[in-house]
Amino acid sequence: IIETTARRFGLDAIMKILAIADDDFEVGKIEGIRPDVLLTLGDLHDVTLSRAIDHYCPDVTFGVRGNHDVERPFPPGVIDLHCRVEEYGGLRFSGFAGSWKYKDQGHHMFEQDEVAAMLANHPPTDLFIAHNSPAGMHERDTNIHQGFRAFNAYIERCQPSWFLHGHQHCEDV
Repeated sequence: IIETTARRFGLDAIMKILAIADDDFEVGKIEGIRPDVLLTLGDLHDVTLSRAIDHYCPDVTFGVRGNHDVERPFPPGVIDLHCRVEEYGGLRFSGFAGSWKYKDQGHHMFEQDEVAAMLANHPPTDLFIAHNSPAGMHERDTNIHQGFRAFNAYIERCQPSWFLHGHQHCEDV
């Protein structure tokens, strides 16, 4: 859960943001919160996303798909942030779906140079979500869980206040 100050309705206010990713069994187990924004960082079944929206009742839900997700639009109520910017509560949200292309078949997988080209002119945002990590962050192996160098370049160039990712299944941050 992130609590950040946002400019809402002409006033500085605390915005509660809940991010979920990669583990269908944990969604809905956090009780007693009602986030303003629910973020899905990928690799969750659509039924899980719908259950999370029903459980947490956020004002808005943004998301990106992961490398294990299906190739179809999100269910109703989820706004896809892949390579686009949306504003809510005075904050700009953006994102990037998928992971490093570690196999020939599958969805939402990209080569390093593809990500660099797609993000070369991407505008600055306050909160950037991704399924994959920046290069060198939370990498667990040399094959599947490699981060994107273009994310590091984007962070350096645009300096988002927050960069959240899934995919790496980290217990410590």
